[in-house]
Amino acid sequence: MRYETWGRPVGDPNPCSAFNNGDPVRKFNVNVVLTNNGSTTSGFWYVDAYDSNGALLVTCFYVYGYPSVPPGASVAVTWAAFTNNDTWVRKYVTSVYDENNENIIATFTQCFGGAGELTGC
Repeated sequence: MRYETWGRPVGDPNPCSAFNNGDPVRKFNVNVVLTNNGSTTSGFWYVDAYDSNGALLVTCFYVYGYPSVPPGASVAVTWAAFTNNDTWVRKYVTSVYDENNENIIATFTQCFGGAGELTGC
């Protein structure tokens, strides 16, 4: 997990498709490995990130599409959340849907301190 200076996401309709380098923010990268220990293929999955004040942040990922994960397999994705320079990423919530993308079948939460270190929630 690390922070770097990045341009504010401004793409439309996908905010992750363009960045304004004249309006710098903090980009927080987290590498997530999702392993399917179940008996069915997972469907859509995503991460919601929240700042130190509880606001939902723009979150982007470095992979094409949201990969489904077959039983016994793993997939690695790097997620990036963008926060103002006076806040930090406090929490990542990963939600995994069933293979029909109808129901959330698992939720995982990770919390972080101001320097990006893992902390208790």
